[in-house]
Amino acid sequence: MNTKKRLKSWLTWTLISGLLVSLLCLTAQQMPGEAPATPWKLADFALDLNASLAPDNHVWVGSGQVTVQPQARKTLGIGEWNAPPFAGRSFTADITMRLNGHTVPDAASYGKGDVGLLYQGGTWFPHQIVRQGTYQQDIDGQRHLAE
Repeated sequence: MNTKKRLKSWLTWTLISGLLVSLLCLTAQQMPGEAPATPWKLADFALDLNASLAPDNHVWVGSGQVTVQPQARKTLGIGEWNAPPFAGRSFTADITMRLNGHTVPDAASYGKGDVGLLYQGGTWFPHQIVRQGTYQQDIDGQRHLAE
């Protein structure tokens, strides 16, 4: 008799919990192509990297599978990364562009002459970092400009 009571109690709770989960799933469904209802926007989590007091090596961004550190004062460069079980410690990926046949390095240099792509700033989001840079140089009387 005691076994029958336990079985009946277990079946009752299983049925109730199944109904509750089904009800929650039905109320949480949304129409295809419709954004989920949330009081937050992605911009609420944005951080202006120019206003950040964090050291350059403390800025990382993750995708859920890979975490990447941008190179400091570079518009395109990638620093260390971590994608368990792999990691790129002391890793750097420098990117060089070609603009009208002219090589434009992302050099993070602020000297005179052709210093390459100049970093202007960036914005950190939980899933990406958006960085801005500009390049302007007169070469052989021809102005090269990229933003």
